[in-house]
Amino acid sequence: MLGIFGGLLGSFFTYANAELNIIRKKVLKTKYMKVLETLALGTLTATVLFFTPSILSKSCMSQDESSVDAEHIQYLCPDGMYNPMATFLFNPEGTVIKNFLSKKAVFSYETLLLFFLIWYIFTIITYGTAIPAGLFLPGILIGCSLGRVLGLFIENYIV
Repeated sequence: MLGIFGGLLGSFFTYANAELNIIRKKVLKTKYMKVLETLALGTLTATVLFFTPSILSKSCMSQDESSVDAEHIQYLCPDGMYNPMATFLFNPEGTVIKNFLSKKAVFSYETLLLFFLIWYIFTIITYGTAIPAGLFLPGILIGCSLGRVLGLFIENYIV
């Protein structure tokens, strides 16, 4: 299942990037337009990453439920609770990857799917821009979140 989804997502990534780059060549003719695109993407990214945890603020978890290496981020949760989406988005990527690979970590479908969508969509949008961004860490984060979602699905519905 992971191979099928990964292959489909990879082919869509390539297709979407090729189409976006054609549009960029037509629209972004000057250096100033590239700077404006970069500013717009930076603003969009900061806005989405800041407000997304508030969407899932009702899914607060007790700090006892999940024993992970990441710093738990309270973000709109009562004392003694943490917001899993804020913990994913506001910690460094390396720490988030470690938590995805940890057997102790507890995840919910909503958090994992939203995290996956955010990283996948922003990786598609930002690749090929004037923003110096690679594909290595985003690819690992996308793959880990997709693997965890499929793992939860198999664990809950197939086994």
